Amino acid sequence: MVLTSQDLNQNLNQNLNQNLNQNLNQELNQELNQELNQDLNQELYQSLNQELNQELNQDLNQELNQELNQDMNQELNQELDQQLDQELNQQLNQELNQELNQDMNQELDQELDQQLDQELNQQLNQELNQDLNQELNQELNQDLNQELNQELNQDMNQELDQELDQQLDQELNQQLNQELNQDLNQQLNQQLNQDLNQDLNQELNQDLNQQLNQELSVESHISVPMKKIKIVKVVIMRNNLIIMIFYL
Repeated sequence: MVLTSQDLNQNLNQNLNQNLNQNLNQELNQELNQELNQDLNQELYQSLNQELNQELNQDLNQELNQELNQDMNQELNQELDQQLDQELNQQLNQELNQELNQDMNQELDQELDQQLDQELNQQLNQELNQDLNQELNQELNQDLNQELNQELNQDMNQELDQELDQQLDQELNQQLNQELNQDLNQQLNQQLNQDLNQDLNQELNQDLNQQLNQELSVESHISVPMKKIKIVKVVIMRNNLIIMIFYL
């Protein structure tokens, strides 16, 4: 078979085409392979990274969780211990306070009872003493006032009626009666509560005895009619009543 130039050209073209195709295919294949390899590598890297990260994260998380759990448990235990201690302390304090309050209340009740008893006794004693003193004072005052007023009025009326005017008589009677009654009442009320009977009886008996003795001795030596007895001056002291009688 004889090849013509066309055939040769065709063959050459075919060979060239094949060679070119092969070269192009190789290059394309290389590029594609590189790209594919890169993509695959990236995916593999990512997947490996993910797995490794997951594992590492798990391990780290476990460790961290353990540590955190330990710390949290310690804190919780401490808080619970504190809370329990507080509750126990509160309970103990409440019990102690209750006992103390009971004891204190009992003591206070006893003291208050004693104080109330004392106050009631004092009040009753005071009231009884006041009532008794008032009654005694009234009776004694009445009796003494009656006797003194009778005696003084008799003597004063006899003497003053003869020598003084009606006006002087009234004024003196009123003034003397008021002063005598006021002073006597005050003095007798004060003194009668303090050994009045003993002291006054002794003093009055002594004074009366002395005066009577003096009067008797004077009457025995000097004969003066009793009608001429005149009260010249009456002196009233704070503690004692002194009546000065002059004989004319």
